[in-house]
Amino acid sequence: TSSSSGISADLGYVFLTPIRNLKLSAALKYWGITSKMNEESIQLPLTFELGTTKDFTFSSVLLSLSGKAVKTEDNNELNAALGLNCSVKEKVNFRMGYKINYDAEDFSAGIGFNLGKFIIDYAFIPFDSELDDVHMFGISYKF
Repeated sequence: TSSSSGISADLGYVFLTPIRNLKLSAALKYWGITSKMNEESIQLPLTFELGTTKDFTFSSVLLSLSGKAVKTEDNNELNAALGLNCSVKEKVNFRMGYKINYDAEDFSAGIGFNLGKFIIDYAFIPFDSELDDVHMFGISYKF
């Protein structure tokens, strides 16, 4: 078997704009070093992301629209993602997303339940390749 090791870090910032409920963000991800594997150098995909989120409140419903542009060092194309989250009474979240310029995925959808200290999430991600669709489940605990 072969192995390699490495260390990386992400650095990001969220700017709360003077425009009500509008946030801008920037992140540098996978900044680090790795060891060689079988005498071959392995590079982490240094990635730069710019994003924005705008929240709209309607009575007990919070609607969040978000978008981000993603540029990786090893890819000439600019990728992007759009998202919509609808939170009802901070208890149930309905989510939809769309990825642009990704090879095998585009649309995704999910639902989440806030049960006090526990959060239960489900997401459906169809793939446009020989890969099967993905069903993701998550359980989180808030300390």
